[in-house]
Amino acid sequence: MLCLGAFRAKSVGTDTGAWYYSNWVFTTFNPNTWNKFTPMEPGYNLFMAFTKEYISNSYWALYGLTFFIGFSVLIYVIKRYSTNSAFSLLILYIFCIYTSYYNIMRQTLAMSFCLLLIMLYLTQRIKLIVYILGVCLVAFLIHGTCFFYCFVPCMTWLSKKDIPKKFLYTILAVSLFLFINKSVINNIILYSSSILSARYFFYVEWGQQLESNYSLLEMLMYLAFTAACIFFHKGNRFPELFYIYFIGVVMRASLINVVPIVGRVCDLMFVMSVFFVPNISNSLLGRKKYVFVCIVIGIGSIVFFNSLSHNYGEIIPYKTIFQ
Repeated sequence: MLCLGAFRAKSVGTDTGAWYYSNWVFTTFNPNTWNKFTPMEPGYNLFMAFTKEYISNSYWALYGLTFFIGFSVLIYVIKRYSTNSAFSLLILYIFCIYTSYYNIMRQTLAMSFCLLLIMLYLTQRIKLIVYILGVCLVAFLIHGTCFFYCFVPCMTWLSKKDIPKKFLYTILAVSLFLFINKSVINNIILYSSSILSARYFFYVEWGQQLESNYSLLEMLMYLAFTAACIFFHKGNRFPELFYIYFIGVVMRASLINVVPIVGRVCDLMFVMSVFFVPNISNSLLGRKKYVFVCIVIGIGSIVFFNSLSHNYGEIIPYKTIFQ
């Protein structure tokens, strides 16, 4: 998996090829050469300049290193903190979290570092202030969407509350309604977008003009997967990582047909399934465990082949840098 991503051709992945002419050919250590087309955080601009100056002038060095570093950190976190690494890797692959590392490269790089910080914080290896400063630093230097992770400590408070499962099912049902009837939330989004930065306001306008209609099948699978996790989880107290994922699913269902870029933000939350799903599986015994694992693999397979058939992330045809 590491080699497939690191040695892919620049045609594999939406953002991979786009950055070559928009940023790479211009960027040096001089800040005046940064952000010729795509705005990027200062840390990644410096990383781009460093790669070009001291490692290789080949564009592959940039996106290959970005993938290698980001995915290596993710694998370390899985190996260190997952209760079932093999199951985590399967979820990573069939729910297309792995292929997101081919596409949204800066975001997944930042996400990997933030996941490490999250695990260190949740296992009480670092204090809250260190966690918040670390997340803010990663978000400022690599990708701003990771500021979202500053809210993870709030999930700790939520995880101590008894939340009725029926309430969570109701929220999922409402989000499906909004996915199908996007006009309900359309005007609210247009009004609230005025408080966003110019860059994200552009994404909202772009989404309105695009009139996107995302796959109902895929959305149903994510909602069914979430409902299955709720059903098989013991008790009414859910872990922090589940709530992060749950919020991501609800956001995606409610907003993606109106603001397509929200899908990228939700990727920050979807990765949490790699950790909490094996925990649910390990808590089950006998037939229940077998049924739950079969449901996860079945739903994940549908998501995977649906994504593959639509070439989400533009990963087909796959080519290596040697071809």
